[in-house]
Amino acid sequence: MRLRPGEETTAGVVFSAYALFLHTLFWRHAGPLWRDEAVSTVVSRTPWPQFLDRLQFDSFPAFWLLLLRGWTVLFGDGVASLRTFGVLIGIGLLAAIWFALRTLDVRVPMLAIALAGAAATVVRFGDALRAYGLGAALGLVSMALLYRGRFVLAALASLAAVHTTYHNAPLLFACCVGAAIVHRDRKRAAIALGIGALCAASMLIYLPTMQKVKGWSDLLRYDVNLAWLLARFREAADIGGGLGVWAWIAALVAALAFARKQPFCAIVLAVYTVAQIVFLLVLRYHTQPWYYLIWMTVAAVLVDAIVAHAPPPMQAARAAVALFILLLADSGTRAVVAQRMTNVDVVAGVLARDAAPSDLVVVYPWHLGASFHRYYRGAAPWQTLPPLRDTSVQRYDEARQAIADGRERTLIAAVIATLHRGGRVWYAGYPLFMEQSIIGAKDRPQVQADARWSSALHDALRGTRATMVVQPDPHTNPNENIALLRIVAP
Repeated sequence: MRLRPGEETTAGVVFSAYALFLHTLFWRHAGPLWRDEAVSTVVSRTPWPQFLDRLQFDSFPAFWLLLLRGWTVLFGDGVASLRTFGVLIGIGLLAAIWFALRTLDVRVPMLAIALAGAAATVVRFGDALRAYGLGAALGLVSMALLYRGRFVLAALASLAAVHTTYHNAPLLFACCVGAAIVHRDRKRAAIALGIGALCAASMLIYLPTMQKVKGWSDLLRYDVNLAWLLARFREAADIGGGLGVWAWIAALVAALAFARKQPFCAIVLAVYTVAQIVFLLVLRYHTQPWYYLIWMTVAAVLVDAIVAHAPPPMQAARAAVALFILLLADSGTRAVVAQRMTNVDVVAGVLARDAAPSDLVVVYPWHLGASFHRYYRGAAPWQTLPPLRDTSVQRYDEARQAIADGRERTLIAAVIATLHRGGRVWYAGYPLFMEQSIIGAKDRPQVQADARWSSALHDALRGTRATMVVQPDPHTNPNENIALLRIVAP
């Protein structure tokens, strides 16, 4: 059985309308920026002489940050403005999925919507004020233009893609290899590979930034292997519930079975998957779900294109399977997409109202300082644990120094003095000894240092009375959902 063109179009439009609904749900409920988003806004507004130097404190190259800078100049940096910017990027990603599949001779997206366009990870982190959604959209456009041999436009889109997020480097490598193979004319193949070389050469401007990152990147590097990466991918695929990783396994098996129908898609999917794994293994970061967003989106488009060119029974099953995936994940996806991105603004508001100038606010762990810096406007002084001089961004270089210099002693002394004179200590953050619970490896320097300053604060607060003022909110993103305690001397 084969769907008629009208039926196929109707199904694709309905699936896409559902994805648009999820984008509006995120736009309505996401609320204030969490720390990673706040860092991007700060770095984007850095004065020009220091701009390239400050790139080390965000995860992205220049194009994304310049685009964000332009938006805030035109429309301001309020929550409504920035959330609108994010959801427009998310809608643009949905349009890019349509564009890429139409370019690959597929009438409408189906599996691409079910696996990525309406997936909780893609909607939530693609619409967040980070570069992953825009990077995925530009990656898809670059791939489609390379496939069609529109090399001038492909070069421009590819340059924009790799300067939006470093994660697009393996994707563009795969697209250029795939285009070079399917364009059998040597000249066109050479042009495709030349675009890849041009993109690689353009990234040399970030070598000074990378050199600075090397000074503190050991805090982020772990002993990772393929099994570990697959476990992290499973977390990304399973965020919204439903079939999750099993849907991906079935889709990839189907793509493998019919790979001969679309050689370009099969080549890009295979090369990109291997290149992405190598990229993450070399990076050695504690990968989060958003690290897999671009691969999920591109792979979903490629799988959809391959299955759409399979024999008619498989094409009919394509729509049925896509609908089944969407229905099964619906409630979980809506619950995730409707979560607030942070509750630090709530904590900051309570402190602004209740904390006195004679009190002291302790924020733990230190990287919460970026969002607290954005929202807190109270009278009480505050410091992160350990104290950092610059809290506007996530200063891993200062955190690296704090591991060795014992600067937490100044904060512990201030805590003891505040309690001694009858003031209150407000503790905003997660439970102490967090690094140990996340990393587990006791021999890592940051785990040992975290145990040191967590123990020091724990000892300083021994015998005090603590009252929970703000509890973590079950409807808030778990990546930044903290408690607020009011602590007084006995």
